[in-house]
Amino acid sequence: MLRVHGQLHCNGCMHLADEGKKDTNVKKVMDIWLLQMGYPVVTLSRDGNTVHAEQTRFIMDPNEEPNDKNYDMGYLWYVPVTYTDQSSMNFTDPVETWMDRGPADFNIPASDDDWYLVNINQNGFYRVKYEDANLDKLATYLKEKDHKTIPVRTRSQLLEDAFSIANAHQMDQVYSIYSKSRFHKMSKTQNK
Repeated sequence: MLRVHGQLHCNGCMHLADEGKKDTNVKKVMDIWLLQMGYPVVTLSRDGNTVHAEQTRFIMDPNEEPNDKNYDMGYLWYVPVTYTDQSSMNFTDPVETWMDRGPADFNIPASDDDWYLVNINQNGFYRVKYEDANLDKLATYLKEKDHKTIPVRTRSQLLEDAFSIANAHQMDQVYSIYSKSRFHKMSKTQNK
């Protein structure tokens, strides 16, 4: 699996370097992915049209100690972040930015009432942890609008990330999705 996702990251680096959009050192980017254990979880928060992204190492056991010889790399990665929002819904050619081994900010044109999605079609090898407000907006949209407007890979990634993050002892995401769907089912039952 790492090889496949590593290939995606490598292809992205080379594509950007070929187009002259970024002074990309492919070896430097790939060494971070190939020489240190694990992969990142990207945690998102929104302030108006700005989304702030932080990264940490994703581990199932939060008490696990680093045990690989390259722990001095800091468990930070070069992460290709693709994103879209409710107003643009661009799933075929989403906007892309890079997290250069640290936090990053990016702008979305959507209103405060609209959702946003990151890691479109799960092309990156990382987990995404959304803030509860965005998960509520996504859950409402998926329940009340045409859920098929969001590609199945992106929808499944949303659930896979939420359950994996919950399994790693961060229950807030699954609780948010569960409570929203439970509320929706209860309101349908009461309105019959």
